[in-house]
Amino acid sequence: MSSIEIDMNNKPLVTISMLTYNQEKYIRESVRGMLAQTYEPLEVVISDDCSTDRTWDIVLEEVEQYRETDGRHRIILNRNESNLGIALHAARVATLQHGILSVMNAGDDISVPERVEKIVSTWNRYGDSVSLLIHSAFCINEDGRMMGDLDLRTVEHPLGAVF
Repeated sequence: MSSIEIDMNNKPLVTISMLTYNQEKYIRESVRGMLAQTYEPLEVVISDDCSTDRTWDIVLEEVEQYRETDGRHRIILNRNESNLGIALHAARVATLQHGILSVMNAGDDISVPERVEKIVSTWNRYGDSVSLLIHSAFCINEDGRMMGDLDLRTVEHPLGAVF
């Protein structure tokens, strides 16, 4: 076993991080998807880049409800005092993480419950020969209706949801 390969019998801490900014329309489902992850032990980092809408309030509502009803995942909350922009915000979030693996999520991405578990399983198959995993994604409309698979070959810029 390589030094960073994950032993599924002795599962390491993994971090799933969310960067948010003015995403109140999607944030509730996005937070719920992160908190519903089946993998343990999991650290959930949610960081808001000084949203001007209700994004942060909704995050706090969802986290409070989660802590009252489940609470098995460790949660780290951060709200920037001023808007940093995406690059500095991502750098800030990186300093908050403790997991051996980092899974990214944006405030408009909705994760299926097995997302982190499947990523860890794939990582474990390849060991330290892999430094980045990209996985499939599908598009949904504003009503949550499935629109089909996202063809990553046609995406001009990488999406946080698939890293």
